Amino acid sequence: MRHFVNRACQFIGMPESQRKSLIGYFISLLLLILIALIPVRKYYDSNKMDYIDQLRISIWLENNLGGIPKDYAIENNIKKNPKSKSGKSLFSIISETGNKTMLSRIEKRGSTVVVTIDKARLSELLNWLGEISDQQGIDVQNTAINYIEGDRINAQITFSQ
Repeated sequence: MRHFVNRACQFIGMPESQRKSLIGYFISLLLLILIALIPVRKYYDSNKMDYIDQLRISIWLENNLGGIPKDYAIENNIKKNPKSKSGKSLFSIISETGNKTMLSRIEKRGSTVVVTIDKARLSELLNWLGEISDQQGIDVQNTAINYIEGDRINAQITFSQ
């Protein structure tokens, strides 16, 4: 170690009597690098989780919306009074099954229902969409999902039966 410090002093052009300051500079440099790497690592982990969430949304959308031809959506809009498996209207099912803190606005537009969701957790939204799709036979016709922060999103979803 002493030989390394002596060589470093010679390389920098510092007298060997200032070895302690060289060691201090070296330790300070290491600390600065570590302090800089911690936020970078947190940023990386955060973006990695965001990417995984977006990938999950993309896969869900592809599985649930990718195979729907445009004609199908038009044909479903012609239905006069859509009823679910339980016999309730689309509007009542969505308002009853949706988390009241998650849904900010529910709007009936012809045979479809448009739901606006503000600051909801992505996992809650995906669970709710899976539940109403499987149990109630309600289909998602159109979606617009915007990432806010963490796992929070804003969304506008159009449902049909």
